[in-house]
Amino acid sequence: MTLRGDQKLRTLQRILEAALELLTEGGEDAVTMRSVAARAGVTERTVFRHVQNRERLVKYLWHFASELYPPSRPPRTTETLARKARIRFQALGRQRHLVRAYLQSQSRLNGPRRRVDRERAEALIRCLQTEMKDMEAEKLRRRAAIVDVLSSPYALEFLRQYWGFGGRQAGQAAAEAIEILLDRARLLKAPSPTGSSQ
Repeated sequence: MTLRGDQKLRTLQRILEAALELLTEGGEDAVTMRSVAARAGVTERTVFRHVQNRERLVKYLWHFASELYPPSRPPRTTETLARKARIRFQALGRQRHLVRAYLQSQSRLNGPRRRVDRERAEALIRCLQTEMKDMEAEKLRRRAAIVDVLSSPYALEFLRQYWGFGGRQAGQAAAEAIEILLDRARLLKAPSPTGSSQ
């Protein structure tokens, strides 16, 4: 890459970082070409030269944000499922506007994200299978889907909006729900006092 190309890339990154800060602080409405230019320390003309218009800026921003805040990878063991949900919600809880705007933007994301989601779903099913070996495939898939929802930004936003929970409280609620789900699965596969499975 040439020096000029490298400088152009750095300027674009500054613009996107400024837009992300504005989004995090005030939601998508706070992201204007003028406000981004001021935050990035460049002229409005420079912002236009790099991203052409606000619609394209927002599109770039979501790709940039998805790199910074990718969906959490499913853990390999069930012991870490609840802990990861708790930690993730506490971290996302500090990014209220970003989470809300990200969820509203989901319709803008296309094929590659859906492909990643399928890969994550399969990995989560494999993780749960370590505890639920005898469970039929469709039931296991439903359990994995529930765990995925419980640890998603959608659950965080619902718990914040309808229950007034902060990130820590929402993380605790999600972790408890996941633990209950796993405990129930363990209880169902445990042998009964007579020696047969329940």
